[in-house]
Amino acid sequence: MSHAPTGPFHPDAAARRALEWPAVVEALVARCASPAARTRRSGLDGPGELQAARTRLEEVGEAWRLLEGRGADDGGGPDPGFSAPDLSTLPDLEDALERCARGADLEPPALLEMAALCRLARTAAGPILLRAERLPRLAALFQTAGRDLDLPGLARLAADIEAVVDPSGEIRDDASPEMARIRGEARATRERVDRRLRELLVELSDHLQDRFVTEREGRPVVPVKVEAQSRVPGIVHAASGSGATVFVEPREVVGDVNQVRLLAAAERREALRLLRELSRRVERLADTVRLAFAGLVALDHRLAAARFGRDLDAVLPDLVEEGGHVLAAARHPLLALGGVAVVPNDLEVAPGEALVVSGPNAGGKTVAMKTLGLCVLLAHAGLPVPARAARVRWTREVFCELGDEQSLALSLSSFSAHVSHLARILRALRPGDLVLIDELAGGTDPVEGAALAVAVTRHLVEAGAAAVVTTHYDPLKRLGDRDPRVRRASMGMDPESLRPTYRLRPGEVGTSAALAVAERYGLPAEVIAGARGELPRAYLESEERLRRVEDLRARAEREAAEAAEAKRLAEQERGLLAQELARARQREHEAMRAEVAGLWKTIHALREELRTARKYLRETRRPSAETVRSVEARVEAAAERLSPSGPVEIALRGTPPGEALDPARFAEGDTVYVVSVGREGILVGRAGEQAVVAFGSVKTRADFADLRRVRRAAPEPAPRSAPDASRGAHDRDGKPWRPKVEANTIDLRGLRVEEALDQLDARLDRLFQDEAGTVYVVHGYGTGAVRRAVRERLRDHPLVAEWRAGEPGEGGDGVTVVRLK
Repeated sequence: MSHAPTGPFHPDAAARRALEWPAVVEALVARCASPAARTRRSGLDGPGELQAARTRLEEVGEAWRLLEGRGADDGGGPDPGFSAPDLSTLPDLEDALERCARGADLEPPALLEMAALCRLARTAAGPILLRAERLPRLAALFQTAGRDLDLPGLARLAADIEAVVDPSGEIRDDASPEMARIRGEARATRERVDRRLRELLVELSDHLQDRFVTEREGRPVVPVKVEAQSRVPGIVHAASGSGATVFVEPREVVGDVNQVRLLAAAERREALRLLRELSRRVERLADTVRLAFAGLVALDHRLAAARFGRDLDAVLPDLVEEGGHVLAAARHPLLALGGVAVVPNDLEVAPGEALVVSGPNAGGKTVAMKTLGLCVLLAHAGLPVPARAARVRWTREVFCELGDEQSLALSLSSFSAHVSHLARILRALRPGDLVLIDELAGGTDPVEGAALAVAVTRHLVEAGAAAVVTTHYDPLKRLGDRDPRVRRASMGMDPESLRPTYRLRPGEVGTSAALAVAERYGLPAEVIAGARGELPRAYLESEERLRRVEDLRARAEREAAEAAEAKRLAEQERGLLAQELARARQREHEAMRAEVAGLWKTIHALREELRTARKYLRETRRPSAETVRSVEARVEAAAERLSPSGPVEIALRGTPPGEALDPARFAEGDTVYVVSVGREGILVGRAGEQAVVAFGSVKTRADFADLRRVRRAAPEPAPRSAPDASRGAHDRDGKPWRPKVEANTIDLRGLRVEEALDQLDARLDRLFQDEAGTVYVVHGYGTGAVRRAVRERLRDHPLVAEWRAGEPGEGGDGVTVVRLK
């Protein structure tokens, strides 16, 4: 039999009430930002068609990314400027648009709301339309006939409205040239009237009851003593209650007051003209404004759905046309939103199948069934589902019968009402429909009720429905033994505390545990004992077997939970230990680095002291062997202090670089790595069974076993047959090499390798400070050891930009030409 869904989704109204769908809608409404979206609740219900529901889910998914500032669906980082807009100021303009369509003129407040909508459309829809490739579904909310919302047109409308109406809702003085003229003339006339009235208060003070100006019928008057009325020419507008005072509009201001009133009438006419003109502008852009308004309301609804999903830690379900409803770790959304620690359950049922759930009263059977029903409704409405994963089959109808309902108007008992509802469901049932029935055929004779429950369940399966029923009837619990289309599951109970675990266990038959529940809720012990004595022996034996199975399962679950907790704690402890070890290593690393830095600073200071001493010796020509030995001893002592850092450097660097060095096969000028020191140096000679290694101008001795060759000494370049004029004249940056003079020449001839390197470092430092630019190092030919060592040192020297062999006119290969940085 085919169970393909037919027609749109129209859930049974009674089912929606029973599953508390209105409460879900209220939760969504509470997450809307604008009153306009909150009052349009129908937009939160499902669209009714499969493709429309899938589109709605895609819209919600994009809104979710917008809410979290994720520009792509790959969990990438935040996109600057990519965030959910503030829609709280979205005005409700539906009535204003309807009035416009009928040709009515809009008042300034309505026009200001229209301008606010236009501005909001630009700030909210604009970024979405710019990202239409990443947010195609949300962008479609602001598109029609393949064209984007006319944001420039809306911006112009907003600017035109704001040019006429100020933020307080008044027409601006500069709304039009005519309005500016009218109001300017009216101000001048009023000022003239006010000035003349102040003058008259002084001139007529003897005839006035008091010196003030008031109004009668919108015209200015002064209080004149009745006996002096003839001395104040003008129009009498009123008299006091005592008759002692008459209120006279002085004749001198009557003309100007009349002019003010005429200008006020002209101002009203001009204002009406401006409002009519703006209203017609709105009418011409009505379709664009409606699209903007509908799109913003829909965007508010999708963002509310995204907030709903985020608050529930929900997922977007897969809506499918084949298969069944499969929910992993599903939770009741209303309980979860209410802050209840909901136990998640896996729920699965397909058309042509029935899931029979048994277990103790108040054990969670009804909640599990409602969870499935609400998750199906949420998916069909294009909303997130509170589960770890969800696949929901598109269905035409959802029926729900929770029982416990009496109809006093029809004189129906609970069982009669239950059966009448079942009859209505069975008459309307079609293949693929979801049917949820709580306590099927309960509330009547157990034998007949069980038989009816079995028959109804078989009918649901044969009709192709996806059915979930709860029961306490043993024949219905075990129907799955005879019919593979019927699966069973039970709600667990802790055998020690006799409290429900609310965990659904597929494939098991649950015990009702009526006596345990009654005892837990306070029924007297003697009553419980008496009831137990009334139970048949076979029933007691069956319950005992179920209890033992329950004990074994509970023990296994506890052991599994304890093992999982022990594993979690072990992983947590291991993570903490790893963090502590990393911190300890970091502290040790930093301490050693600081120590090494301090030692090298000391060595550099001592090297400078040695240079100063040598300079003194050369300049004074009074050599002091004791002074020289003292300085050199201090340098050697400082170098020896570096050895403790060796293990740190080895740990930081891992496997030492380079290859093992054969004491019988090495060349002066080789670059070697000293493992115990953790640094690279130049091998400059041999002292007995040890090698002499130079670190800059500092030399130390090391065992050959402590050395690893990193680079061999540079091979001697082949003799040049002719000078390279272009290279000899300019460096690689095109700058000319400076000519050789005595001041920029370092003569190393006749020196051993270590002495030559010392002299090289010292002179390069001085020439760099003197900004010599080009340096000529004269080392001669000889054995080539000094030349190789010099060029190896220059290769990585921090002060050297480049170097080359000398040209024939510069000394050939017996000279190395250096360009300093």
